[in-house]
Amino acid sequence: MIAPPAPSNPDAVIPRLDVDWVERWRSLVQARESQAARLRAQTGLDPPVYWDRRAEGFRANVQQRVGEADRLLQLVSERAGADSAVLDVGAGVGRHALPLARMRREVVAVEPSATMRGYLKADAAAEGITNLTVVPCAWEGAGVPVCEIALCSHVVYSIVDIAGFVDKLRRHAAQYCFMAIRTGLRDAQLLELWKLVHGEDKVPEPGFLELYNVLHQRFRIAANVEITGFRRPSNPLGMFSSPQEAAAAVREQLYVAEGALKGAGVEEYLSTHLVRDEEGRLFLPGPRVGAAIVWWENRADSWNLLA
Repeated sequence: MIAPPAPSNPDAVIPRLDVDWVERWRSLVQARESQAARLRAQTGLDPPVYWDRRAEGFRANVQQRVGEADRLLQLVSERAGADSAVLDVGAGVGRHALPLARMRREVVAVEPSATMRGYLKADAAAEGITNLTVVPCAWEGAGVPVCEIALCSHVVYSIVDIAGFVDKLRRHAAQYCFMAIRTGLRDAQLLELWKLVHGEDKVPEPGFLELYNVLHQRFRIAANVEITGFRRPSNPLGMFSSPQEAAAAVREQLYVAEGALKGAGVEEYLSTHLVRDEEGRLFLPGPRVGAAIVWWENRADSWNLLA
């Protein structure tokens, strides 16, 4: 006789009804930022201009991926008519804004990073794209028109006021809202090393579970969800050509200054944990992490909007 499955623990899979998901989100972001600021101060590191420093790499990555299937872009395109205006919040170097501008009437791209905006504008000009408006500020202070569709891809991890962010997003979307967010921790492969180096656990970032429950609890939105994978199955933090390059990148993630005593521990750890892919590049493996595309029809008669 086949034994019945063991009873599951409902608390492990069903969100508790007494959780204030907006406050949980706020507390995670604030605790993570506080931890980062404290550790940077201990090692004398200046706060990084995060997106400006990574803009060139993002641009190269986007250009490499031209023509690749992008499920978020596909979902948006299927629901945006040729005469639609699309709002891209946190547009970066234009991964979605540029292809959408080629296909739709207008794209409004909100981007606070000056370096990201510079690449976005340059690439739009190189292609002769004239229907792209770039708004140079953070979403919270952006004055933009209502568009048919609003999208926001991997932007909200450091947003303290997630309710205000989402509320403004939905008020600027006449038909559909799309948000993309990770299903797990981007830096999960660093958690063991983080504790070895700092002697404390790394505060996690909010993700899909928190966002979905914020939408449901605060806004009564029963959103559609599709989970997709990243290009790299294990979602490493990066691919490196040498152990020295890997160590420099990981030290930055850990807020460890070059030459610091803690850096020796980082290099020792990486010497036994880095692996090579089939192309010979080094990476630090970790748990599989997916991308959740969370979207809803934003019209008053939508089944996504609960009474």
